[in-house]
Amino acid sequence: MLTVFQNLGKEVERRWREQNYNEDRFPKIATQALGQAGLEDKDIPSRVLQACAQKNQLGPQIDLEGSFGDPPITVYTGTRFYIAVYFWLDGRTDIHQHEFSGAFQVLSGHSVHTVYSFALEEKINSRLLLGELRGRKSELLRCGDVRAISSGNNFIHSVFHLDRPCVSLVVRTYNEPPGPQYLYLPQHLAFDPTFREPTCYRKLQLVQYLYVTENPERLSLLQEMLASSDLETCFKLLRSTYTKLHMVKSDPQDWRSQEWEQIKQSAKEVHGSVTSPMIQALEQDRHLRWLSQQRGQLTDLDHRNFLGIALSIRKLQDLEQLVHARYPEEEGSAQILDFIEEIQDSRDSFGRPLPLLGSDWQDTHTALLEQLMLRTSGESRQEIELSNFPDANIAQIEREVRRSPLFQNFEFS
Repeated sequence: MLTVFQNLGKEVERRWREQNYNEDRFPKIATQALGQAGLEDKDIPSRVLQACAQKNQLGPQIDLEGSFGDPPITVYTGTRFYIAVYFWLDGRTDIHQHEFSGAFQVLSGHSVHTVYSFALEEKINSRLLLGELRGRKSELLRCGDVRAISSGNNFIHSVFHLDRPCVSLVVRTYNEPPGPQYLYLPQHLAFDPTFREPTCYRKLQLVQYLYVTENPERLSLLQEMLASSDLETCFKLLRSTYTKLHMVKSDPQDWRSQEWEQIKQSAKEVHGSVTSPMIQALEQDRHLRWLSQQRGQLTDLDHRNFLGIALSIRKLQDLEQLVHARYPEEEGSAQILDFIEEIQDSRDSFGRPLPLLGSDWQDTHTALLEQLMLRTSGESRQEIELSNFPDANIAQIEREVRRSPLFQNFEFS
C-alpha cells in the first residue's frame, strides 16, 4: 500500500522476531513501534484514500464484509500479524474483548475509551457468563494516542467514536489460540455472539419472520420456544425478540411493553430467577442503543459529542472530566449545564421534540442536576437545596433527574 506501512511492518517484524515471536510481548512491541512511527503527522487517512482510488490492486484484504470498520483497509500483511486502517462513521457502544493482541492508534477525530473488569458470578457454559461489569477507567483519545490491546478478558473495553468520521490504525496478530470473543452487556452478562447452534439459529430466524409478518400467533409460538429451550437459547430468543419488538411499526404502541412483559414472565417460569440479570442487561443495552439512535437525530456537532460521551460512561464525575477534556475552555459542569439547556429544545428532522431528558424536564431539573454535580465533587452539603425554587419538591425532582432517559443508567455517588 504505502511505504510508511511497509516500514512499520518490517520494524514490528524485526522487534518481534528478536523476542522469538512471544505473543505476550507483542502488545508492547506494537505500542512502541506505533508511538515512534510519527503517523499522526503524515496525513494517513487522505493518503490511504488516494492510494485506494489509484491502485488497481490493493493487496490482500482481511474482513471483506467490513464487520469491523466503515470500511477497514488492510495496508500490510505479514505471516504472523497485519496492519489495517479503520474508517468509522458512527459511534458504537459495544463492550468487547479481543481474540488478538497488538495496539491501536487514533489517526483522526476524538474517541471515548473505557476499560472494564468483569467479575464472574456464574458460568452458564463457555459461551454465556453472568457477573458484574464495572468501568475501571474512561479517557478521551485524540489524534496520535496509542493504546495496547491484549487478547482475552484481561482487556475488556469500548471505543465510542465522537467525530464523523474517525480513523484509527491497528497493528494486530491473527486470531490467537481459539476462545470466545465475548460481547458484554451492562452490567451483568457476557456472551459469545459468533456461536451458531443450528436449531437455535433457525429459531432466531423464525422470530424475525414472526415479527416481520406480524403473525397473530407469535406470542404463543415464542412461549413454546422458550418452554423447550436451554438457558443459552432462552437468552438468545429474548435478545432477538426484544430487538424485533422495537422494529415493528404498527400502532398502537402500548402492546410492545405488554408483550415483552408476557415473554419475560414465560422465560422466568421456565428458567427461574437466573433470567433476571439477563433481562436487565438486555433492557439496559436496548436503552443505550435507543439513545444512540436519538444522537443520530442531532445536527449540532457539539451536542452529538456531548451525548456520545454520556453514552460511553456511567459516572457523573467521569462525564464532567471527559466533557472538560473535550472542551477545556470551560469547566465540565458548566459546559454540561449549557448542553442540557440547548438539547432540551432539540428536535428531529420532522420537527418533533427529542425525548432525551424526558417530557417533564424544566429549569428545576437543571438546577437539581447542578447540585448533584456539586455533591459528587464534594463542593456542597449532603442535603440538596434549591434556593431559587422554594416550592420545589426536591426529592421528587431528584428522582425524575435520575430516571430521565439520559441519566437513568448513571451513578450519582
